[in-house]
Amino acid sequence: MPVNDYILRVKATGVKATTGAVKGLTGAVRSFTRVVAPLLAVTAAFKGVKDSVTMASDIVPIQRAFDNLSRSAGMSSSALNKLRTATDGTVNSIDLMTQANNMMILGITKSEDEMADLFDTAQRLGEAMGVDAAQAVENLL
Repeated sequence: MPVNDYILRVKATGVKATTGAVKGLTGAVRSFTRVVAPLLAVTAAFKGVKDSVTMASDIVPIQRAFDNLSRSAGMSSSALNKLRTATDGTVNSIDLMTQANNMMILGITKSEDEMADLFDTAQRLGEAMGVDAAQAVENLL
């Protein structure tokens, strides 16, 4: 057998073996994915539930403090909505109420409109500086 034929035969055998190995590996990856994907989905679902419960337990005292402070400051029940509007809905309620509570305790603003204007200004300045709205509002203090 000529050397060139032998080389071609060896190459063809190597290609077949490599193709077989790749097919076997692809099958193993598919099997692994079928088993792992549902487990990852269940894990993500449990994490979401845990995070929701944690957030719900965090918001109760903050909400209570916000309600008490805003009522004693003479603010309306729509104060939180004004703050949401002022930040274009980009800051979550916990962060809004926390920062509003801090401002009311420190006496930084005199009304909900003044606070909303301040939050709006902070958000716009933050955007110009590349800072997210929550951080910009927090930086007010």
